[in-house]
Amino acid sequence: MAKSPKGVSIRTYNVGFGDCFLLSFDYGGAERHVLIDFGSTGFPPGVPKDRMMQIANDIRERTKRKLHAVVATHRHKDHISGFATKGGKGTGDVIAALEPNIVVQPWTEDPDLKPDATGPRAKKKQIARKLGRMAQRRRNTSPHSHICTGSRDKCSPRAIFPRRLRASSRSSGKRILLTRARSTIS
Repeated sequence: MAKSPKGVSIRTYNVGFGDCFLLSFDYGGAERHVLIDFGSTGFPPGVPKDRMMQIANDIRERTKRKLHAVVATHRHKDHISGFATKGGKGTGDVIAALEPNIVVQPWTEDPDLKPDATGPRAKKKQIARKLGRMAQRRRNTSPHSHICTGSRDKCSPRAIFPRRLRASSRSSGKRILLTRARSTIS
């Protein structure tokens, strides 16, 4: 497999008022897929009621039943409603079955944050340690993928994403490195 992508396809799904993008990176015949957001607050008249399920099924088929990463940009219905699960029958169940290697969420999704938090709870070193532990657990359970935690890690800088994923806080202006991911397709 090529070390860097030869090309990328970007699919924009018509989810009504919402966002859903599927990025497919071509690594010389092998593909890696990243889903960015999957939500809607409604469709115009005449759109089938199962439109979100049609989109989830299309994502499943286009990715050949494997997502490498999911990115939820922020917690608004028009960005995340499609990730909702319904006991195995929801659109979120279809996406979860694609077993993404990594899910990236904003720092505001930390369940341990105080209600008046203005920034991430952990500092960069704490985040790096936590990601290192995650990477170690992943290496122990899956020989085909791992999470990169920074420059000391032996990951290729040409990981699944051409550049580092970053999140920013509008309120504080702080930027933190979330993670870089690398997956080997076997």
